[in-house]
Amino acid sequence: MGGLEIGARETIALMYHAVGDGTEPGADPHYTVGLPRLGEQLALCGQLGGGAISARDWLSGRAGVIVTFDDGHESNYRVAFPLLAASGATADFFVNPAQVGSAGFASWRELAEMAGAGMSIQCHGLDHRHYFTELPPERLRAELGEAKAAIEDEVGREVTLLAPPCRSPSRASTSSTWPERRPRRADDWRSSTAASTSARCRFARTGASAGSSWRSAVSTRSRASTC
Repeated sequence: MGGLEIGARETIALMYHAVGDGTEPGADPHYTVGLPRLGEQLALCGQLGGGAISARDWLSGRAGVIVTFDDGHESNYRVAFPLLAASGATADFFVNPAQVGSAGFASWRELAEMAGAGMSIQCHGLDHRHYFTELPPERLRAELGEAKAAIEDEVGREVTLLAPPCRSPSRASTSSTWPERRPRRADDWRSSTAASTSARCRFARTGASAGSSWRSAVSTRSRASTC
């Protein structure tokens, strides 16, 4: 990251999950980043220009390095949120409504507090049990509509972004719900590519369920734990 120069409408996107040592309830060690390293990477975002920002803010015209968190782990609220808020940064937190408030995951109250402080709370699907390409189009539309409505009702902010879930390498050999192939797209969705090799971040406007226009974002993001 240190030698990368970013133009006015070019950026990179960093994807995180839990923050800690990987032993916390609900945390996947493969995708967990330590607090010191997260702090270092957020500082580098500032050096690149614009600091750390959410994809929502980048799409509105702000410059910066996009920072996202998947799954809604409780460490997103306890650890990442205070760190981001202290530096005036924002990030997107993609959550699954079925997991919110369960062991190891942030509650609706905590997510609403984060949204009130400027964080972007967005959709990661309903329950993280399937690739979108595994579901019939009717069920996919129903689940995404249900997830979007639940987040908006509980958090009080419009949901405009979707991050499709991907396979966890640490679960690949133990869970039948994670197929061996990684999906390229979901039915009726045009997934864009963020954090491409050219460091350009692209977002495609998509048609979605529930009569809404979503942006399907971050289908391919750089994994911050290996940056």
